[in-house]
Amino acid sequence: YFNVLYPLQHFCRARLRRHGAVLLCYAGFYAGLFCLLSRHGLVPGAVECWLLPVLFASPLNGLKSIADHYANTWRGDRFHTATTVRGTRLVTFLWNGLNYHLDHHLYPRVPGYNLARLHTHLRPGLLARGAPVFDSYLDVMGRALLAGPTVVDEDVRLVTLERKRP
Repeated sequence: YFNVLYPLQHFCRARLRRHGAVLLCYAGFYAGLFCLLSRHGLVPGAVECWLLPVLFASPLNGLKSIADHYANTWRGDRFHTATTVRGTRLVTFLWNGLNYHLDHHLYPRVPGYNLARLHTHLRPGLLARGAPVFDSYLDVMGRALLAGPTVVDEDVRLVTLERKRP
C-alpha cells in the first residue's frame, strides 16, 4: 500500500517520479544481489536465513503497527499519537516492552524493559486524558477490525511547544 497505492493517490508528479526512482534503485540492488548470490551458489541459504524470516515477520510487524497506532488522532496531541497495549509478561518480553508504545513515545529514553513499570505510574493520567490504552492485543485488534480502515486526510506535523512560542 505505502509503496504503490498511497503514492499514486497522494504524491505530486515530481514526488512520484522521485519515489519511482527510489523503487527502481531498490529493484536494481536486489537484482544485483540475487545475481551475486546465484553466482556463488548462496540462493538456498539466503532464502532460508533471510527471505523466509522476512516473509514471516513482515505481516506480524504490520499487525503490530496497526495495534501501535490504532485510535490515534494525528493532530499534535501527544497523548493520541501511539497506543499502549498492556499484555502478559511474555508479550512484553517478546516486544521488548514496545507494547507500551504510547509510553515509549512520551518517554523515548526509557529502556524497553522499564516501560511496564513506567506505565503503572502513567496509566491513571493516560486514562484520564482518554489516551488509547488497551489490556490486550485481541481487544485493540478487534476494535480496529470493527472500525475498518482510516485515512489521514492531510499531512499533519507535530509542533513542539517551543516551536509554537513566538
